[in-house]
Amino acid sequence: MFVLLWFSPFVFAAGFDCREAGTQEERLICSDPMLSAIDGEMGSAFKGVVASGNQDWILQDQRRWLAVRGRCLTVFTATQASACLKIMTEERRRTLIRLAHGDRALASADEPSTDSLIGERIRGRCHMDYCYWFSIHRRSLVGRSPLGEALYKLDNNHWQSHHPGASYDIAALLEEEPSGSWYAFCSHRNPRFLFQYGDGAWAEHELSPNDASGIHGYNITSYIFYYAACHDIGVDDPYVATLLAKELGYDLSGKAVKEVDIGSPEDLIR
Repeated sequence: MFVLLWFSPFVFAAGFDCREAGTQEERLICSDPMLSAIDGEMGSAFKGVVASGNQDWILQDQRRWLAVRGRCLTVFTATQASACLKIMTEERRRTLIRLAHGDRALASADEPSTDSLIGERIRGRCHMDYCYWFSIHRRSLVGRSPLGEALYKLDNNHWQSHHPGASYDIAALLEEEPSGSWYAFCSHRNPRFLFQYGDGAWAEHELSPNDASGIHGYNITSYIFYYAACHDIGVDDPYVATLLAKELGYDLSGKAVKEVDIGSPEDLIR
């Protein structure tokens, strides 16, 4: 079992000969240099976990994860499948790095463990010829709920770009908009995105990351922001990230997703 997994091309993309790629997943990995590089880095991280003396359980867990990742090709279109593989593989790489240091609890915590997206410009929803962008430049822990869930305040910069004819894949000039602060309630049980209206009133989007039926036009940016704020993961398409959400431990199928008014973000931790 160990030998089969160790030399699996799915684990070590950089270590297998793409001329011999036989499966659809292998060919997709080989056709995308970025995906191949991410997969190779994930393989190196896996090797680090094995070297740390955790062979007994990590082999089974890695096989389970590979089976889940393989569903990217059966659930989504070719373009979406590539994005799905990238998202899941990058998150797996980070998880394996944490596991190599013996921290299983942190690997599934309801909060980010790195700051790699701080300062990065991230595209939110594109709609009616415009795309919305944000960049988190400061993340501050406000407090925790009685169950230990983390409430973060995120100070952001915001932009908008214009794409005539819905040409969203073509680069466009960014117009800076007023900066502001959003909040994220990082929880596998009750994830939420919180924002303030122009009149000062607060509202929240209750989210269900693993349930595609809970993703709508009005909350797409909310999901993208939540992944960045709570998991330090860049997600272009929340629909594609539903498999990742299940891997991260979200089990919220059937949860009512809605926007509701609240008194203040701090109400969630009182």
